[in-house]
This record gives sequence, structure tokens and C-alpha cells, in this order.
Amino acid sequence: MPKIEVKKKDLNRLLEKSFNDDELEKHLECAKAELDDITDDMYKIELNDTNRPDLWTSAGIARQINQYLNLKKYSYSFFHKKSDHKIIVDKNIKNIRPFIVGFGVKEIKIDEDLLLELIQNQEKFAQNFGKKRADIAIGIYKLDRIKFPIHYKAIKPESKKFIPLGEEKELNLKEILIKHPKGIEYGSIIKDHKEYPLIFDSNDNVLSLPPVINSRYIGEVETKDKDIFIELTGTNLTNLLLVANIFAYDLVDRGCKIMPVEVEYPYDTDYKRSFIVPYDFNNSIKVNIGEFDNLVGFKPKPEDIKKNLNKMGYFNIKIEKEQLELSIPGYRNDIMHMVDIVEDYVIGNGYNNFQVKLPSEMTIGHLSLKEQFSDKLRDWAVGMGFQEVLSNILTSTENVYKKMDLEKKEGLQIANPMTESYNILRNSIIPGLLEMEATSAKSVYPHKIFEIGDVGKIDKNGTDGHKTSMNIGFLSAHPKTNFSEMRSYVDNIMYYAGIDQFTLKPAVYKSLIKGRSAEIMFNGQCLGYFGEMDPNILENWDINMPCSIIEIFVNDLQK
Repeated sequence: MPKIEVKKKDLNRLLEKSFNDDELEKHLECAKAELDDITDDMYKIELNDTNRPDLWTSAGIARQINQYLNLKKYSYSFFHKKSDHKIIVDKNIKNIRPFIVGFGVKEIKIDEDLLLELIQNQEKFAQNFGKKRADIAIGIYKLDRIKFPIHYKAIKPESKKFIPLGEEKELNLKEILIKHPKGIEYGSIIKDHKEYPLIFDSNDNVLSLPPVINSRYIGEVETKDKDIFIELTGTNLTNLLLVANIFAYDLVDRGCKIMPVEVEYPYDTDYKRSFIVPYDFNNSIKVNIGEFDNLVGFKPKPEDIKKNLNKMGYFNIKIEKEQLELSIPGYRNDIMHMVDIVEDYVIGNGYNNFQVKLPSEMTIGHLSLKEQFSDKLRDWAVGMGFQEVLSNILTSTENVYKKMDLEKKEGLQIANPMTESYNILRNSIIPGLLEMEATSAKSVYPHKIFEIGDVGKIDKNGTDGHKTSMNIGFLSAHPKTNFSEMRSYVDNIMYYAGIDQFTLKPAVYKSLIKGRSAEIMFNGQCLGYFGEMDPNILENWDINMPCSIIEIFVNDLQK
């Protein structure tokens, strides 16, 4: 979970009321946060939710507490329909690092604490939300040294030089990736392209080589600066606009004025070819009030709903008959369903303010038939000499497609994954077993492992467009493993499951050797498949030992 450090003096300056440490800890509950550590001048705060990046800053925490305690009414008017300042995007940047947004900040009073806060926020968002700058990188500059319009282009690495932050002499873009510490750390994001992204103004002064390093001339912000420019580049335009908004809201809360900037693209985006930053998402949602009864056990009064949702930052709240309509603040994009609204109502009301109600019916829990059958499968697998392993139901698209040498298809992917290692729901047990085998080369052979668990697949006929089912997978790794060995295990499982009349059909799976693999058929239905792994696939996983596998669809086997 995210952890942030905030200066006590800075947080107290943003809060409308002073609190002692115990009081602050209590009020942090409205932000799903808690005090992790306290020093003489610093609070270390742990956030128990990852989908509220607006709370990763001192200003965000203060705003939530002030709203929750009705200490301050917030009103913002920095969204504009036009701007005299522009960022012009070149068409050649599209396949390198396609998106940029930015805005100016005036009348900012930068002291040492605020400068450190800006740098911390810059790194926090770029590292966590921006996946180590791959998806989001943020630059902060001296506004008075920039001549608009700003240009965002792709150029040859040797064609331009500038003095990067932390250096005394000019380097070209290729030299920066080789010699500069930030180039060594983040250069891999762009180094494989023939051209590199560059941001420069109309005087041809470089702002940045994103996502690596700013220029020293424009990008070295100091405490004496009164006007700054904030720029973000990356691969997800929605996230860039969200983070830009969060920075804008925070700086307005500190008394700054926002200078909007228009961004012009030569290609289509989800927000047209031209838009103003900060961007007004103008998001609203409608909720049937009856859903509150279904989820919290009673139907709140309309005035109670308004009061508690106002405490969580919602505005323009209207209730007509059984319909609730409200506007979502521009620093939030985590509201995806009416359940999110009900949850915020509960937080606004306070968990401890609900009356305790005992269950009206008492029932005795027991394992479902599906779990009882899966336990039998485990017993059979252990009886055949296999050892059970457990892996995450979430995995990476690289494991699901690339290492299995499959074309990337539509899968159940995470919309905003925190890491590329866990960005898709697995659709097979086998990649997890291969990943386990890849880390076990030093263990004594033979290796015989199995796993039973859920997999997910797209199903357009399903109510939610997907289907979750249970599979069991086996892997045998040793020099003499073969089709016949796995056939004997299949025979055992089918015998124990009471399926005697199954047949085998030649299988065509890219991961298995043709002629040494088969599908398990029963009454015209495929119950699973097995065979010897293709050596090319094993090489993708860095596995040097022959492997054979079985995967059986438990839901179909149980029928």
C-alpha cells in the first residue's frame, strides 16, 4: 500500500483546525489511512487503498479531512474552454511516447517544504501510478523562461544537445542515456526507438528528454521561483489528465492560480485532437436509492445522503423520487459503480455510527459440491506422487501470451494495474506451473507438481461478459517424461471420477508437440488436454528439462 511522508507544519497549514496526533489518527479513517510513524517534524501515513491517488499528497489528505469535518467548503474555477498558451504535438511521436499534457501555475510561494513536497509528489506519482515513469513522467519548470507554444517531437538522438539537470556540459540525447545517472536508470524506456521524444519551446530551448531528465536551464526550479510549468508525458492519456488535475487542485488549495494550456494533437485521442488542461472530466453518476437498502440494510433519508456524500467531496447532488444524481470531483476516477457511491456514504456517515444488528437467521456453513470435488482431486493427485503448488490468479500478459508463443487476444485484463507482472487474469493453469518450474532448476529431479484453481475467460454470452471456472493442471519434469506417462495419470483421474468411456483425440496446441498430445473427449465434449511440451516454449521459460503437462476442466469433469 502507498506510504507518504508529510511535514507536520505543512499539513497543519492546510488543515482548517489543529489536531493532536491521536485526533489526526482518528480523522485519517475518512481517507482509509493511518499513521505509520511520527517524528518531531514528520508524519508517515500509510494509505489502505490504492485507487485514490488524490490522497497521496499533503493537500489531498487535508482536503479530505476538511470536507469530512465540514471545516471548509471547496470551490474550484480553473477549468477553461480556451487558452492563449499551447503545446503542439508532432505526428512522429505517436509510436514512441504518444501523449503530453501540461499547465502553468502562477503566484506560487515556493519555500523549502513546498519544493520537497513537489519533488516527492512528482516521484510518487511517476514511480507508483506511472509504473516507474514508463506510463507517466512528470516535469516541473521555470515558467518565465518558456516561450510558447511548446513543441513535443521525436528527433534523432545525435541531433540535439542540452545541459541536463546535475551536469555542467552539454550532452546529446544518446549520451544522456549512457552517461547520466537518470539516463542509465530510465533510458531503457526509450532507447530501442530510432528517435527519442523531446520537449522544447519556441526559442528552441529544451525543457526535457522525457521520461529521463529535465534541462538545467528551464528545469531547475528553486525556492525563489514564483511561476512554474508542470508537464506530464506517457502512454495513458486519461491517467495523465487525472494526475495533472490532482496537481492543479492541490496547488489551488495552496493559494496558487492556474494558467490553462491547450494541447493540439495531429492524431485522434480519447479526448479529441485538442483540449484544455486542467481537463474537466465532467463526470456524473446516477444511483437508485433503493440500492442503499440492499447494501447497508436500510434506506437513508435524502438529506442524510446529501450530507454524507458532500463530506466525501461530491457536489451538485440532486435527489428526485428514487433517483440520486451527483457530480464526481475532477481529482477522482475511482467511481465505477453505484457500490462506490454507497461505500463513500458509509465512510461519510462513519462506520461506528451504524446500529449493530444481529443476523435474523442462523445457518451452518459447509463446503460446496465444487470444493468437495476439488478436495478429492487433490487427494488423487497426491496419491499419484504430485506435490501441490499455489500461484497467483493474476499474472502477466507476457506469461499468458508471449512465453506461450500465442497471439495476444482479448483477455480479462486489469484496467489500471499497479505492476505489469499482475495485469491479467490467468486463462490456464499451465503458465503458472511453468513459471514455478523455471525457478526450480536446482532442485533434484524428477519434479511432479500440480495446481487446482480458478481461471477466467471472455464469454460474451455471460451476464458480465466473462466466465470463471476451475481447472487442474499437472506438470512432470525429468529426462524421460513423455506422452505415455501423462496418459497413465489421465487414466487414473478418469477412473476415480467415474468416467470409463472417454476417448482421445489428436490435439493441436501450439505449446505441445504435434503427435505427442491429445484432447480428452467424453460425450462429444473436451474435458481437457495433455502431452509433451514443445522445446521452443520451454526455451521461452528458460527451462532446460523436458516437461509434460495435463490440464483438465474441473467444471466439465464434475458434470
